Amino acid sequence: MPLRELRNAFRRLLSRPAYAALSVVVLSLGLGACLFMLSVVDGLILRPLPFPDSDRLVAIGHAREGSGGIGALRSRDYARIVGELRSVDRIGQWEEMSIAVSRGGAQAATRYAGSSLSASMPGLLGMQPALGRAFSELDDRPGAELTLLLSDTVWREDFDASPDVLGTQLVVNGEPAIIIGVMPPGFAFPFVGEAWLPRRFAVEDGIETQVMARLAADANLPQLRAELDALALRLGSELEGARDNRRLNAVPVTQRFVSQTTRQYLWLMLGAGALVLLLACANAANLQLVQAISRQRELAVRSALGASRAGLLREMLSESLILSLVACAIALLLAHLGVAWLMAVLTASGDAPPYFVQLGVDLRLLGFALLAAFLTTAIAGLAPALRASRVDVQIALRDGDKGSGGGFARLARGLVLAEIALTVVLLVGAGTLVRGLQQVMAFDFGTRADPDSILTARVGLFSGEELSAAQLNQFFERVTQRLRENPQVLAVSAATALPGTMGDGHEMVAAEGQYAGEQSALQAQHARIDDGFLETYGIRLIAGRAFDARDQADSEPVVIIDRRMADRLWPGRDAVGQGLLINPQREKLERATVVGVTDALHLEDADDPVLPILLVPMRQHAVRFATLAVRLAGDAQDFAPQLSAAVRAENAEVPVYWVQTQADAIRAGRVGPVILTQLFGALGLLALLLAAVGLYGVLAFVVAQREREIGIRRAIGADHRSVVLSVAGRLGVQVAVGMSIGLLLALPWSALLESPELQTRGLDPVVFLAVAVLVVLMAAFACLVPLRCALRIHPSQALRSD
Repeated sequence: MPLRELRNAFRRLLSRPAYAALSVVVLSLGLGACLFMLSVVDGLILRPLPFPDSDRLVAIGHAREGSGGIGALRSRDYARIVGELRSVDRIGQWEEMSIAVSRGGAQAATRYAGSSLSASMPGLLGMQPALGRAFSELDDRPGAELTLLLSDTVWREDFDASPDVLGTQLVVNGEPAIIIGVMPPGFAFPFVGEAWLPRRFAVEDGIETQVMARLAADANLPQLRAELDALALRLGSELEGARDNRRLNAVPVTQRFVSQTTRQYLWLMLGAGALVLLLACANAANLQLVQAISRQRELAVRSALGASRAGLLREMLSESLILSLVACAIALLLAHLGVAWLMAVLTASGDAPPYFVQLGVDLRLLGFALLAAFLTTAIAGLAPALRASRVDVQIALRDGDKGSGGGFARLARGLVLAEIALTVVLLVGAGTLVRGLQQVMAFDFGTRADPDSILTARVGLFSGEELSAAQLNQFFERVTQRLRENPQVLAVSAATALPGTMGDGHEMVAAEGQYAGEQSALQAQHARIDDGFLETYGIRLIAGRAFDARDQADSEPVVIIDRRMADRLWPGRDAVGQGLLINPQREKLERATVVGVTDALHLEDADDPVLPILLVPMRQHAVRFATLAVRLAGDAQDFAPQLSAAVRAENAEVPVYWVQTQADAIRAGRVGPVILTQLFGALGLLALLLAAVGLYGVLAFVVAQREREIGIRRAIGADHRSVVLSVAGRLGVQVAVGMSIGLLLALPWSALLESPELQTRGLDPVVFLAVAVLVVLMAAFACLVPLRCALRIHPSQALRSD
């Protein structure tokens, strides 16, 4: 396309600045929203993992019936099946863990986010150290000398990027270790890993392990699943997972990092982004058509004077190209800002995506954006140019720019219907999620203490020596006692749970004498707590007592349950004093006596399933890792140095990490629903804005087209009411029809968004009613300026302009 035509097109657009600016804004907003959503879906779902043969990598684990996810394998189950799998040609293990590195002296150990990897994992991931070597089979043997791999970031920041770091002796998790390698820049498996240890897998450890495998060249996922089903059938209750009512399963490894539930919501978000793009395209097309109708006389005259159809087409194409390029540039900026915002929010919440996920707009997405923008503007702009060469000049000169526009006007009105319908669909989705978020934010975790007044921190005893249960308990008791002596402290606790964000896993429970198989057992959230847990978090005890000095390691096992469990197992009866069976499906039977019942309690995130609660005393179930919680009279954040000092006073090498208030921890746990709601809400508001722009543009054009008619009506005595009804009446019908279509389309859309986790309700009448009212108000607001212009038309001015 000649540069001269582009310059002429640019001047023509400058002569219509309002139209050009509005077209660019509409297209860039729609494209930006869709590009942002598409870049997220592409990065998390569509783009292949940067591992060799990534399409053949699978995760193997246990899954509960009806669950789309997958969990870890117990070590004994892994040992039973690993030699039986013929559908895989390579298999590896990994598990996330905290790694405490001490470089000697009285300095506290540095805690790194890390993992343990089997020797086969670097090969599966296709990553070898940039410096030194990877784990060998010798490193991976149980009892072997401990070796350590560092991330490039840790090597540069904490070891001054020294090439002599190899062979450095350290103390890692209380055990002597040697650095053998530094991983290449960017490697942070599985999520934000900073250091790695060999797996040193031992069957008798009874631990859980994450399993990754590569399918054999002649095998596929259904074959592997059939193989696992056959193994499960043959081994039966020999599999520990089967005793916990879990089944063997295999899924593509991508689902291990991005769950099926997350994928479903991402697709819904992309669908919403596509709807916004459709709405923007309809709006841009409408603007083009309105302009085309107003230029019919000009185009027809130019055609009659000898302008070729090809010349008119080039004019329209050059204008479309300029609008498309400008809109795409702005859309790319908007998409980039959206991705940066999303990554910042996720990183701040501690829920960053896997390190290998790259969010952003690449050449493929850029090509899609350019194509969408150009097709929208070109198709809408070419149609009038094609028609212009066939328009009768006499008719065009007689009707001028005041005609109805014929088919174009009807098409413009049809596009308005589509805009309103799409807006209703998007607003229903946004309203459904906003209502759900209100429920999530108001969720009652069962704690009565102000979460902003409670400072929490994770503490772990990484010592490599074998510590007795008494030694572990004494450490946490001394730390909590030291904190309790501070006058600012109102209450203090050590536990494996942090209400509102973290439990200690799930257990199956049943009432003593009532267990009759797996169907009669309940799944419960489990946590180990000390004597101050209930007081610190303000958890109300409705029956019995809290744990105290009577509950020692050698005394009768006891538990505290919440009201939900008491009502399920002993309805209408006093639960205190009753016998409870813990994991009755396992070979080793655990029995405990209920000594207390709390109000309904929830330990995990608000969007996690609500389950009965099982609390056991730490004195009877000692732990190495616990969450310290300190309820304070003053500002909780200001107490962080004193909390760390209390821990260091007992053991200078124990790292203190994840220091935050309970309120911050709860907010981090809600980040998923909050982001989802914010995105859908933004898309809904954007749709409302675009629809308002579309209605305004159409009605403003109608007023301009009917200026002469309105003037005559005013001259013969028409009042304001009749003018308004004449101008806006047909548009009101369009709004009603478009809204009705949108509400019908929103019915299945709303049902898709129903989720117990997000506490959203499909087909919510409150949402549908609110959306209808909002659309009507939007339409009325969009009509104000054009109607005001119509009412200000003077009869003499209208007749003179004709």
